[in-house]
Amino acid sequence: MGTLADPIRAAWRAAGAGVPGRRRVIVLLAAVLALDSADLGTVGAVAADLERSLHIGDLEVGVLASVVSLTAAIATLPVGWLTDRVPRVPLLAGSIALWSVASFVSGLSASYLMLVLTRLALGAVQATSGPTLASLTGDLFRVRERSRIFGFIHAGELVGGAFGFLVSGEIAAFLSWRWAFWALSVPGFALAVALWRGLPEPSRGGSGRFRHPEHDREDEELVQKLVREQGVQPDEERVLREDPDRLPVRATVRHLFRLRTNLLLIASFALGYFFLGGARTFGVIFFRGHYHLGQATATGASAVLGVGALIGVVLGGRVADRRLGEGRLAARVTVSAVGYLAAAALFVAPILLTQIAFALPLYVLAAGALTLPSAPLDAAILDVIPGPLWGRGEGLQTALRTVAMALAPVLFGFLADALGSTGGHSFGQGTYGSNRASGAQGLDLTFLVMLVALVVAGVLLLRARRTYGRDVATSLATEAAVASRRGEGASRAA
Repeated sequence: MGTLADPIRAAWRAAGAGVPGRRRVIVLLAAVLALDSADLGTVGAVAADLERSLHIGDLEVGVLASVVSLTAAIATLPVGWLTDRVPRVPLLAGSIALWSVASFVSGLSASYLMLVLTRLALGAVQATSGPTLASLTGDLFRVRERSRIFGFIHAGELVGGAFGFLVSGEIAAFLSWRWAFWALSVPGFALAVALWRGLPEPSRGGSGRFRHPEHDREDEELVQKLVREQGVQPDEERVLREDPDRLPVRATVRHLFRLRTNLLLIASFALGYFFLGGARTFGVIFFRGHYHLGQATATGASAVLGVGALIGVVLGGRVADRRLGEGRLAARVTVSAVGYLAAAALFVAPILLTQIAFALPLYVLAAGALTLPSAPLDAAILDVIPGPLWGRGEGLQTALRTVAMALAPVLFGFLADALGSTGGHSFGQGTYGSNRASGAQGLDLTFLVMLVALVVAGVLLLRARRTYGRDVATSLATEAAVASRRGEGASRAA
């Protein structure tokens, strides 16, 4: 009999991850996102202890969570510029080491102000992960398998978040919130050393990519082959004629915004993470109020959803790459659109149900659909952005996505308060009760309203299918023009 883990094991084998060098690299890249996500989960897990120890309230705890995201959003833009110009492995390993120092100092904080300042430092160094991971993945793994690889990397994000929420909470319960931050700094230092010693610095342009065992004899990348066979022509007006390394910031941003598919992909990604950010913040509160569960039961139910999300993020990458291998050029965009639209539909029924036993299986399916687009979208963004601009392109995408996640708790909370103040909503059971402090009033209707974000994300991706092939061809034409220009320059210098 199969198990829930079967799709993950099958995808692991299909990705050729059994090759030792590939396995090590995938684990290291996933560990970076795991560490980042564990930190965010830790803040939520130790919130009550922070309030008692530092004499602060819910607003101050919310600021601690948001300040990291907002600082990271600002810092990703200059980090993206660095990623395209300096060796990426030292940049990533050094940032993880600094992150570990900041995490350790967080545990030493004697005041709320000191803790906020250390969180600002954490946000600045966390910004390195997005651009560097995308650029390294693009140059280490072939185009035809990037969705699957991104699936495993995003799985690290989900596992890390669960670790931060569950394990750090237990550490804080037995010791203190300070030990929770100190405990994170230890694997952080170990990861920095592992990245420095075990992660290869690939040549830019992909000449040193790992070979998939099943595709060693294929000389031409699948996407290039499909573009040529299907006669897709680049948009000559958007082919970059200048050397990307010498491109000013304003010109770079203008070029990235001129790629219509890139804008649609980024906007849909941000909308998906917006809903995810709100669900992470208010999911347990909603379960407690809507289904009348205790804290432990509500947390356990959320953990079950995490299993669905983990399977979805791995399965999405596998399905998208399989469809690409069958000749569907826009497969990554199509799978992502289906994921968001399916998630919007699947969330409706369990929100309306009043029995957790009937609702939970539907939530698991909905969580899987919600994370299904994560890996294909990351791969699709690399497809439509020229390689020399990957760091800056990912920096822009990460910045907008992070801002969306930072705004989500505020907007979800505001709408829930507004709806709750009118008397509360709980379909089939009256209101959540008179205790406004529970924070659950109005959340059911809030989640239903916010599903619009997923619908819009899906519609934007369906529109992106029309321009995806053309922008992929434009990206390939830009890379060819840059390579030719640099080859001519090297010849003249010789």
